[in-house]
Amino acid sequence: MRAKSYEVELPYGWETLQAVLSEPQKTLPFFPYFESFQDGKVRFKVPRFIFNFDYEFELDVGMGRNEAIYTFRGERGILTITS
Repeated sequence: MRAKSYEVELPYGWETLQAVLSEPQKTLPFFPYFESFQDGKVRFKVPRFIFNFDYEFELDVGMGRNEAIYTFRGERGILTITS
């Protein structure tokens, strides 16, 4: 399992961030390899040497007290991103 963590100070209040993060159609285009988001399904296209790999996930978005939680569920497992 690989894990990466980043921490960044933002000059905005939680309410502002929550409004933006709760609309994945606005944030997903900034994810690496993002291809499309439609009907709650997210598609990523990962280019490799000769072949391209497509991954499709169902997306659930949740809000905690001070965090946004994106849960991607697909055939290959579950990916959870918190911010």
